[in-house]
Amino acid sequence: MNNDNLAPVGTIYQAHGLKGEMKVSFEAFFVPFFEDLKVLYLQEKGTFLPYFIEKVHWRNQQIFILKLDEVNSKEAATQFNKRSIFVDLSEFEELEDTFDEVHHWDFIINYEALTMDGTSIGVIKDILYMGEQDLAEIEKEEVEHLIPLHDDFIEEIDEDLEQIRFDLPEGMLEL
Repeated sequence: MNNDNLAPVGTIYQAHGLKGEMKVSFEAFFVPFFEDLKVLYLQEKGTFLPYFIEKVHWRNQQIFILKLDEVNSKEAATQFNKRSIFVDLSEFEELEDTFDEVHHWDFIINYEALTMDGTSIGVIKDILYMGEQDLAEIEKEEVEHLIPLHDDFIEEIDEDLEQIRFDLPEGMLEL
């Protein structure tokens, strides 16, 4: 297995019940594929380890219940709290294209965000893929801004300087 094929598709939140089940959330783009999930990967000490799925089912609109092979107690499941779930994209033919489309903004992470007059808004720390609207999470001096990545707001992206210039409506940074 090639680690370059691994992609984040969800998060384990917490143990559920006493038999080793866990509450998980999958990214919206992965939900149509969850029933085909046979193995997932979790990062441990700089490497990715495979874990085989005993069962996974939909609990409600956003939460799934996951049971891994050989995880049979609440205590064993608790060790996975707050862990990102990765899958091997090569195991999901259609997912690879979907993932590339969905994560098309990742290249601007760590870019400096500027206003039209060149004032620094901060550094883009993450991209939040929210379905209808993607948001840049920008941080400067412990102040966080969420700015929609929409054509109406993006004036210029300079890949050489690793900067993105926004033309924002008045007052947007005060929200």
